Amino acid sequence: MRKALEDAGRALAAKEIELPARFKGLRESHAAILWYEASRGLADEFLRFPDRIDPALRERCAAGLALDTREYVKALRHGAECRAHLEEAFDGCDVLLAPAATGEAPKGLASTGDVACNVVWTLLHTPCVAVPAGRGPNGLPLGLQVIGRIGDDARTLALAGWIEKELA
Repeated sequence: MRKALEDAGRALAAKEIELPARFKGLRESHAAILWYEASRGLADEFLRFPDRIDPALRERCAAGLALDTREYVKALRHGAECRAHLEEAFDGCDVLLAPAATGEAPKGLASTGDVACNVVWTLLHTPCVAVPAGRGPNGLPLGLQVIGRIGDDARTLALAGWIEKELA
């Protein structure tokens, strides 16, 4: 995946940027928000039919219900603070380019793969478009995501189309 991103960066003459320090921990903030809210949405099923819930989901619900509300609020504030400072992350760029996944898609239908590359952008409310970026060792597709500013969906889509053509 790293090679696909580096190759794309060279092909597009893109500059490499690093997210500002305040963005550190966004994955953890996203997870806290996700499981705090999901566990409450599934509380009835979790409490009445725990044996009918997938063990991994049951474990996450238990952790989400046990999460202190102050930690949830802290995670919400972290996301809001980073959204307020999102322009710093763009560092003058029209869009950002990042891996869409940690590698190629897993074989079979049991999983869609690792979402680690997406959760930060989800929490930041940015539009993202995946574009093809070659194939992995098993011949399955690799993807990069084109990330735009909040509310800048049309430009993000347009630039994703241009990037896809440039990388083809």
